[in-house]
Amino acid sequence: MKRVMAFLVLGVALTACAGTGTASSHATASLNGTSWTLVEIDGREPAGDAVPTLAFDEAGNVSGSAGCNTFMGTPTIEGSSISMGPLGTTRVACSGAAGLTETAFLAAMNEVESFAIDSQGRLVMEDGVVLVFEPAEEAPAS
Repeated sequence: MKRVMAFLVLGVALTACAGTGTASSHATASLNGTSWTLVEIDGREPAGDAVPTLAFDEAGNVSGSAGCNTFMGTPTIEGSSISMGPLGTTRVACSGAAGLTETAFLAAMNEVESFAIDSQGRLVMEDGVVLVFEPAEEAPAS
């Protein structure tokens, strides 16, 4: 299947409260080799059946699913500061609750400025909108 990759630059303005301090100061020096599943976006569970995911490969690239579309990019990480955008995405039409979650997720990912690992081992990324990820479950060994 041929997938068209394009840089998605969202001009979506999200109104959100400032960070709530959900993240601790336990930022990791490297996220390389980790995978995550979104569990909260600004205090709410993701809507729809397809939950966004995030993976950092060993080379420092990021990829995942935004719900309907996949994305990839090369983040800039310095200490607990992180910059994701712009992210390249596939361009499959997405509607309903999953489409709303995807739009909010991609907009927030392009705006994140900091990250930390909280006391529960979750990845918390924020700048206005708070994204909370749990470690992705590993597939069972075959």
